[in-house]
Order: sequence, then C-alpha cells, then structure tokens
Amino acid sequence: DERLVTVVEVARWKWNTKAPIEDPPREASLMAAQRAAAQGLGIPAARVDAFFDAQITAARQLQHDLFALWERQRMGQFNGVADLNTALRPRIDAINARMLAALARWDDVRVPAAPLGPLGVGQLSPQAQRTALSVIATAGTPGGAR
Repeated sequence: DERLVTVVEVARWKWNTKAPIEDPPREASLMAAQRAAAQGLGIPAARVDAFFDAQITAARQLQHDLFALWERQRMGQFNGVADLNTALRPRIDAINARMLAALARWDDVRVPAAPLGPLGVGQLSPQAQRTALSVIATAGTPGGAR
C-alpha cells in the first residue's frame, strides 16, 4: 500500500518534469540491490526477483493509468510535489527494505488480497494492485470482488 501510494507522488513528479515512466537503469539498480540484500537474509533469488519485479511492474502500471487519467483531464502542473531523487526514491528504498525483511519471514502461504490504503489506489488502478500482490496473495480482485 505504502509503496504504491508513494508511486502516485513519483508519477506527479514525472508528469511535472515530463520524465518517462520507464527507468530501466533505476529498475536494474533496484533489483541488484534487493538481490544483494536478500543474500544476507537467506531469501532465494527467485523469490526476490518475482516479488520485486511485480512491484516494479505495478508501479509502471499505476503511473501509466495516472498519466492516461491526467491526459483525459488535461491536468496541468501539480503543486508541492516532492523531489524524486532527494525525497521519493529514498522513501521507496526504505519501503523496499521493509518489504524485503517481511519477505524473509514469509512462509510461502498466500494471503487474501486486501484493499489498498486510504488514498484508494486500488480503485484507481486495480490491475496495478493485483500485480503488486500477485506473488503473495490469493487469486481474485482485492477487496473481495472476483
């Protein structure tokens, strides 16, 4: 939830700066960092790859959904947007570290998908939510709808 909510802020920054949604160097760096950190936690590389690939894919989906919405709305610039490099990426890195620690404790039992947090990201982009949860959650739409 927290990661996708932060991705909304990332999308606003990218919208304001006309930056592309995809960032292959950042994605590769993130994956390499997660793999390295996972070794010390005893997490299999395949689990790390599957989980964080789902997070990256979900972030891209959410940003594409937001950009499409904002284009339809003819959205202008957002005010008060945090800087991607100095504020948002460090926040995402901290969230990733907490997610990795939780992944180390995960026993491979899939859990029911729950609706995302208070900003309703799941309602905005249900596909992004399903993708983010795909590695750990049971099938079906978050919130119980099938």
